[in-house]
Amino acid sequence: MEKITSFTIDHIKLQPGIYVSRKDPVGGSMITTFDIRMTSPNEEPVMNTAELHTIEHLAATFLRNHKEFGSKMIYWGPMGCRTGNYLLLNGDYESKDIVPLMIETFEFIRDFEGEVPGASAKDCGNYLDMNLPMAKYLAGKFLDEVLYDIKPEDLFIHSNILQYYSNPHKQHTEKDFYRIFQTKKAEADRSLSPAASAFTYTFLSTFFQKSLYCNSHRNIVNLTWLKSRASRRFRRQTEYRRIRL
Repeated sequence: MEKITSFTIDHIKLQPGIYVSRKDPVGGSMITTFDIRMTSPNEEPVMNTAELHTIEHLAATFLRNHKEFGSKMIYWGPMGCRTGNYLLLNGDYESKDIVPLMIETFEFIRDFEGEVPGASAKDCGNYLDMNLPMAKYLAGKFLDEVLYDIKPEDLFIHSNILQYYSNPHKQHTEKDFYRIFQTKKAEADRSLSPAASAFTYTFLSTFFQKSLYCNSHRNIVNLTWLKSRASRRFRRQTEYRRIRL
């Protein structure tokens, strides 16, 4: 069987943001599926089911009651990988069109007080699996780190990733890769704290070693991006440990 489109996206490079995952014509309408990516795949801890379940109840309730988008709302639900959510709207939209809507949605979740809608045995098949405080924290984190100052790369990274792999000028040989690795390690030593620098070195060296066994150099990413992402990962994991403790 052919690999489905969502599995062709390089999740190693994927960062939190709002992306158009696909568009499907149905009858005379266009259904737009959005990838609401809240955590960085395969590097940040995934969201636990309880807080993700809570976000689902609150977001679905808010969106279906929204004055403008309520009638266009088709579905809001969590990803199986627990790094984000899917939003389906009736209409032909781009990522920038729903940024204000997502800010409203996550502010509603962040500021919500009281009983979670549908959190009862009669209304939900797993109503005890809820964590409102953690859902509020994650909503606030997504607002502060992504939505309030969203960048173009957080809206169109899907197409950029696909373009990267189709552009031979972005592909490095093993020798080039090692040279870039050494350069970025030196930059990290100069610009980061000792703890962050050590983490960055470990992360990059592990990735470098694994890349030597790749069947194709197309799997090797640009280390300028990787170094900045590694330090970002260090900060996020440190913050996450502090919150969880």
